[in-house]
Amino acid sequence: MREYNLEGFVLRRFSLGEADRILTVFSREKGKIKLVAKGVRRGKAKLAGHLEPFCEVRLRVIKGKSLDIIIGAEATKLYDITSLEQDALSSAYLMCEILDRMLPEEQPNEPAFELLQSSLSSLTNAVPAVLARQYFALKFLQTSGSQPDLSGTRLGSRHYLVYESGEIATARPNTHYGIISDETIKFWRLIYTNPLNQVARVGINAQILDEGEKLLMRYYEYHFSLKFKSLKVFQD
Repeated sequence: MREYNLEGFVLRRFSLGEADRILTVFSREKGKIKLVAKGVRRGKAKLAGHLEPFCEVRLRVIKGKSLDIIIGAEATKLYDITSLEQDALSSAYLMCEILDRMLPEEQPNEPAFELLQSSLSSLTNAVPAVLARQYFALKFLQTSGSQPDLSGTRLGSRHYLVYESGEIATARPNTHYGIISDETIKFWRLIYTNPLNQVARVGINAQILDEGEKLLMRYYEYHFSLKFKSLKVFQD
């Protein structure tokens, strides 16, 4: 029986049998991994309170036949998202869904792990939810080099974001594009090069936040064939 330890977040969970759950955990050590929590749905299960969304947890795990099994769990930090307004809760679910649906299995990603930590913290520290989720969605793409490419942009020109390729074009493409303003280009550049707390101090216009969010939604949809299912955080 081989035992090992993980530090991570529960991204997703679903029921297995009468009392068990399968959890998708984003861990610092192994990246995204599926684990079984046996008996956790019983009323007096000791592990249950430590395996909630939006908390960091330290896990003891043993090897199983198909999926490894959680034998111990200790919540080490709780991000009290559920006490916040609906928009902040929606944003936290979106962050977890991006990681769940886009991370490869069992590949550590330290930048994404730290990004989730800082982004959840920001939601409990009065950073606007619309800013926090857009920052997370762009910075996550940057961890894998998949972010929209702003390198060829020239402020004062008309620009189109080509969702299929991720490029910014000055000539209107034939399909799948959105017009991106100079202000949103500057905003995204700010995100690419600064931590969230510094971006939050700038004070971004609501219209720019709205434009950036719509463009980013369509970028995920067309570039990655990904439409989010959790809660409707991106709105047309």
